[in-house]
Amino acid sequence: MNFDFDDFDDKRDSFNVHISIQQRTAKKHITMVSGFPDYYDIPKILKYIKKMYKCGGSIVPDEKTSLPVIQVTGDQRQNIQKFFIECDVVDKENIILHGF
Repeated sequence: MNFDFDDFDDKRDSFNVHISIQQRTAKKHITMVSGFPDYYDIPKILKYIKKMYKCGGSIVPDEKTSLPVIQVTGDQRQNIQKFFIECDVVDKENIILHGF
């Protein structure tokens, strides 16, 4: 698939995107992505992630900072990291993976 994220090219700078996992029940997980600047189109990114990896997701505000956090069903940490690198949304050195 070819994704068009040209509007992000000149704005990428030194911010870190955190990809973490949270266990919901015994076998269910939620992957959370946080740390995006305000000028990123979060709904567009979530739409492509949901379509590419066939999972559910939503955008919720962070409790501490009230910045948007992407929540995706399942353990999608590696898939989301690969998506960000291949589509040139975030540089590899600016992605921080958390979890087991």
